[in-house]
Amino acid sequence: MLSYDYLFYEIAIKLYAIVYNVRNEYYPCRALVVSGFGKNYAKVACERLKRSLTKVDYIPCYEYELEKIDFTHYDFVLAYDVNDINLKNIPVPVYEDKMDSINQSSIRIWSDHVAKKRKIKVLRPYLDYPVYSTILDSAQMIDIIIDAFMNKGYILPESRSSFKGLLYQLIYDGLYDQSSGIKIITLFTNQDIGFKYFAFSLKEPVFIDGGKIVLLHFLFMNTSNGSIVIKNGDSELHRYFNL
Repeated sequence: MLSYDYLFYEIAIKLYAIVYNVRNEYYPCRALVVSGFGKNYAKVACERLKRSLTKVDYIPCYEYELEKIDFTHYDFVLAYDVNDINLKNIPVPVYEDKMDSINQSSIRIWSDHVAKKRKIKVLRPYLDYPVYSTILDSAQMIDIIIDAFMNKGYILPESRSSFKGLLYQLIYDGLYDQSSGIKIITLFTNQDIGFKYFAFSLKEPVFIDGGKIVLLHFLFMNTSNGSIVIKNGDSELHRYFNL
């Protein structure tokens, strides 16, 4: 019955956002940066790395300091333009690169270390068996979406007209990343439905606040699996929805 109360829905969204924004954070990630050209050159590398990958603390060091470093405090070592530095005895992963390829090393660091330190662990159940379809008639968009939900076992928690009103509000609220044209919406349910992820490609874009939506994604949040709030601006998770 609470689904009739939009105020409760808004409060629930805000509460989940607070809790799972924290859960979406990253555990500390530390990197040691060393360069064959010295510590000042390593500082330059640190500044460039911070611009491309901000989730890591970068600590520059001299080559001779490596022998006394306690590597239990570091996740990995970045070595730029090194020739005479012996890196074989370092007990953490070592990335050797040139100063002109820092962006490429940032991508590898992200996938190998930073993304794995994400606190959230419940994404997988929401991405199993996704349902994809194309909406050709924008005038019937909400009805087509509801039919897709119901065809996969979802029971409307209220009258069809009330549920249409809720979806209309969520779709047209303007909260999305206009640059990508993707709108990601989380719906709450306590129903044990087998399909939790629906993706709709819109043949005719929907225009909102000067931007347009070409892809609509719905995640059904079943609290028995743990909760998750996906935001359009989430850089690591966003790639799952860029279909």
